[in-house]
Amino acid sequence: MARSLLEPKGVTRHESARWHLTLASLESGETARAIATARDLTASLWERKQGEAPPSALREAFLDLLRRRGYFVSTPDEFATSLMEIESLGEGFDLHDLARQLATLDLVASQCLRLTPQPQFPELHPFAPLCPCGQHPLKSL
Repeated sequence: MARSLLEPKGVTRHESARWHLTLASLESGETARAIATARDLTASLWERKQGEAPPSALREAFLDLLRRRGYFVSTPDEFATSLMEIESLGEGFDLHDLARQLATLDLVASQCLRLTPQPQFPELHPFAPLCPCGQHPLKSL
């Protein structure tokens, strides 16, 4: 299969499409689809040990989703309070599961593979137990 000259080395069209689908899912409020595509992306990045950096719009799309769902995220304190509430609702609550998956994806991209110079979602790190490599416990970052 021919590769586009515009695609970064190590990036597949399928992976680029997953990033865009994850972003579109967040923007449209489809949390189940966002969780699934973020999970697929995490697995693909981890398996291939390379890939494309997450789009910077991912963070803003997540914050917009929280705003639309009635959470306050305008200041770091408001965001932290909203995340504590979401975390208290636990697994099975869609925003909790989404935060967990985005935290894991962020850790793989920023800490394991160094695709980004810094995490996009450091506030979400308490949601994920460990990076797939086992060397980056999110709670200690």
